[in-house]
Amino acid sequence: MSNGELRLHVQGNTLWAWVTPTVKLNHEFLPVHYGENVYPVVPGEHTLEVFGEWLWKYGRVSRRLEIRSGETVELWYAAPALTFLGGRLGESRQRHAGALGLVLFLVLAVAFTVWLVTL
Repeated sequence: MSNGELRLHVQGNTLWAWVTPTVKLNHEFLPVHYGENVYPVVPGEHTLEVFGEWLWKYGRVSRRLEIRSGETVELWYAAPALTFLGGRLGESRQRHAGALGLVLFLVLAVAFTVWLVTL
């Protein structure tokens, strides 16, 4: 019986890519970097957990996986733009949760600062 394979794409962004997410498979920590990560796994049922950790854990998402012998399961993880939101994990490229909210907040903060300076 041959192993299966988990292929996890960890998506980064210049705003929040300075914190590499943590990846756990069946409660065991796995080495991870931004981009494609390939993990050989024994066939069977597994629990995948991914989250970021800076001052607290954020962007946590978990999924039960059934991986068969010789099968490759491909998943994409995107951390949230705001740390109180959940991450996203799916079979295709994911959008970063809260990205629009973060951009709007930054634009309003700059506009408010400019308004204060011009008073």
